[in-house]
Amino acid sequence: IYRSADQGVTFSQKVALIGGGSLARSTPHEVTVSREAPDTLYLAAAEGLFRTTTAGDRWFRLPLPAKDVLSVSVHPKNSQILLAAVISDAQNGRGKILKSLTGGTSWAEVFTAPAGEQLQGTIIQRRRETPTIVTTLAHDPLQPEVVLAGTNQGTLLGSGDGGIRWTTLFSVREGITGIKFSTTVPDLLFIRLASGRLLRSADGGRSADQVLLGREPGASFDAPLGTAQDGSAVHAVAFLRSAAADQERVLAGTENGLLKSEDGGMNWAPLPLPPTGGTTHIPVRTLAESADGTLWAGSGSVISISKDGGLTWRSSEAPLRRTLRFVLTDPVRAERLYAFFEP
Repeated sequence: IYRSADQGVTFSQKVALIGGGSLARSTPHEVTVSREAPDTLYLAAAEGLFRTTTAGDRWFRLPLPAKDVLSVSVHPKNSQILLAAVISDAQNGRGKILKSLTGGTSWAEVFTAPAGEQLQGTIIQRRRETPTIVTTLAHDPLQPEVVLAGTNQGTLLGSGDGGIRWTTLFSVREGITGIKFSTTVPDLLFIRLASGRLLRSADGGRSADQVLLGREPGASFDAPLGTAQDGSAVHAVAFLRSAAADQERVLAGTENGLLKSEDGGMNWAPLPLPPTGGTTHIPVRTLAESADGTLWAGSGSVISISKDGGLTWRSSEAPLRRTLRFVLTDPVRAERLYAFFEP
């Protein structure tokens, strides 16, 4: 975990744990920053859930009744309200959703995923229970009590009361790995699937169409994989905060580069990125936008920066020669940037 206070020119490592220890070897699943309290970050990792209120200078391990935390979402209007997707320590390993009203110091279980079943065997087939895991959580920034959750079995869950009661919105044939809400257009969101396919919903997740970037939208979920113009997987989606509400701009990072939409994800066009290591196709695995509109794209161990909406890019020196997991920006301070790397 590294932080820059000068928009990526220099970085310093921020892994110290309160009480001793370090996060240097942690395996990050997801990281989020509170818009209401920009110095407060939450890191969901295989080793647990960690919080900092000092912009990373010191981290604190939050007490949870589970170790592996896959996702964490902060209430858009109250940084003390959290939802965490965890894997139960019980033998069945089912997914659970926990809620905290105290910034993570105490928790209540609000959802336990039902058991799934799978046929096994060739001659004699038996049904065997398979664990259902909640893989991702997201609050709607425009409707803070609306929360969506996705599972490894392909079920999209929805709650309209802050995560207390949950209903199934729809199911697809592969796991859901990411949910990204628009920050300006009500009910608009993207859902990323395990294969890299992308779904677009304009009604808050009640229904969705597969996005075939560069082709006509509206294909069924069973359509052949064709997530980008060249068929590559989508790794990251970012709604640009600097965009006007009537012209929503979206970026999609794919296995072979970067795409941009000016109409909320209906039509897409490729954007250039600087070559890396002599290659022309660069997998873009993480995207972010600073408060001043500066764009960031993480490709391997390289951080790319654009000051003109993605038309031109330059490479910023990354602090490590390891694979970037996330690039995260401060929602208020344009000069502050975080880089999270694979262990």
